Amino acid sequence: MAKARAKIQKAYRERKKLREGDKYLKKETCRVMKYYNPSSSLAETDRKKRNKIAAIRNRRHRLLVKDREQEQGEDSEDLTESGCDSSRLIVKLPVNQTTSRKRRTAKALERAKSRFKRAEKKIENLNKKCKKNQKVIERLRNKISRVRKPSPLAASTPNSKTNSMVESLNITPKRAKSEKRQLLIGNVLIDEISKAKQKNKSSVLNIIAGKVVKKYRCLKGVSQSTGLSRGTISKYASKTVIIRKSVTRRCQKEVTEFFNRNDNSKTNPGKKDSKKCEDGETKQTKVLTDYLANLHQKFLTENPTYELSLATFC
Repeated sequence: MAKARAKIQKAYRERKKLREGDKYLKKETCRVMKYYNPSSSLAETDRKKRNKIAAIRNRRHRLLVKDREQEQGEDSEDLTESGCDSSRLIVKLPVNQTTSRKRRTAKALERAKSRFKRAEKKIENLNKKCKKNQKVIERLRNKISRVRKPSPLAASTPNSKTNSMVESLNITPKRAKSEKRQLLIGNVLIDEISKAKQKNKSSVLNIIAGKVVKKYRCLKGVSQSTGLSRGTISKYASKTVIIRKSVTRRCQKEVTEFFNRNDNSKTNPGKKDSKKCEDGETKQTKVLTDYLANLHQKFLTENPTYELSLATFC
């Protein structure tokens, strides 16, 4: 079998060592030092890799040194025993190194487990202390809230109201800033509405009374915050619809008569051009002679007293 390249190189180095000795070792060290990079010039990842390799190498070296020392000690004991009793026969058996390693690993595991248990106990104790401290803080907060009796002018301004609301929420200071701004805007608007209702009640109701308030069921809250009654808000919301219905009822007859005139519409001659009304009577359908916008203007010129929009006219 041919030797591998690594074995050939190893044999060559050993021959060189025997021939030259220290000179060869110095040459090799100089040659290797040319390619050596100091740890300060390396990156963190490369430095960590090098340190790991060096640690493994040093560990192996220490184990080899220990094994050699043990062998030397056993050999010396054998020699002393053989010198004392030449007739006694001592047999040296090979020591299994795996058992010693297993013992070491077992001991290391036991130590790690004990440390882990201690850490768990510490964590449990700290959690208990934390819970106790939280309870103490809650009790102190309740005491402070009881002792602090709000004055009549304390929660009158929007700023004081927002501060009291933020304190009741018990949130972090970072989140309190954003929440405080939104609450302050709401309180300012409510204060403005409550002050403006004395001067212009109708304008305030135009702003408040709407579909959004009804949709989200906020009539009660708006009435409590602004001071306006719930009935007035709900009535004002449906007031515009009532006004429009009353106008259409007044002008319904005039508009129908206007549409039925011969100059504004023509009857269809066919039998199938008839339709049943809600009363049950059959009436002949008609076709308008002009656009609705033009007819609307014509109606207003003929009846200037009526103020009808195009939507109500149609």
